[in-house]
Amino acid sequence: MPREHWRQSSRLDDIRDGLDDLARLLVELNITSVAVPPLGCGNGGLQWSVVRPLIIEKLAPLDIDIRLYHPGTPAARDMITRTVPPALTTPLLHLIAGLARYVTAAFDAGVTHTPRLSLLEAHKVSYLLRSSGLDLNLRFDPHLYGPFSADTMQKVTRSTADDVAFNQAGDTVQRAIVGFEYPEGMELLATVHYLATRPGGTTDVPAMTSRIADWNERKRRLFRQADVSVALTRLRHAELVDA
Repeated sequence: MPREHWRQSSRLDDIRDGLDDLARLLVELNITSVAVPPLGCGNGGLQWSVVRPLIIEKLAPLDIDIRLYHPGTPAARDMITRTVPPALTTPLLHLIAGLARYVTAAFDAGVTHTPRLSLLEAHKVSYLLRSSGLDLNLRFDPHLYGPFSADTMQKVTRSTADDVAFNQAGDTVQRAIVGFEYPEGMELLATVHYLATRPGGTTDVPAMTSRIADWNERKRRLFRQADVSVALTRLRHAELVDA
């Protein structure tokens, strides 16, 4: 151990003993590579100019790949991001703006004290945007928490404010989500819409409540007939479901 207690300064003798033990274990366990941090430096108080030569002295004779890391954060030029960003398409632009509008609405309504968005809400907002006629290039399937798209969180960026199609769909969703700006509320809203608009769907509240109960145990426990009725009324008000 470099030190007996984390508040104490590191001792060079302890570093030396630890490196001897590390070298022994690397050989015994047939380890072919190891990454070594700046032992005892930083909060430990030891100087890297002293510790580095000691690490090299103890580990260099071993026939293994040793990666030695110096103290501090690497320079930005040394931390290369090789992830290829997605193409900036119109559907991609629309999605983040729709999510941002939802977050702003929830914050302005006092539902949350900090602007934030759960993954569940992101899926339901994007589902309702698509149901409002906005092409998001997303496919939705029934899932545990309602309509779900595996691609939703991969299609996030910003939108243009003067896009007519986006603004129309955004306004429609804005009317629909009033009072439902929380995860379970969005789950209910999207589930009711899905059951009302899919082939063979229904807008009969008792029948829809029964189908929601059959969806899974979670929905049966959470959503009562009165909740379904309120959600259906809100969707009709937004003209997302026929009156």
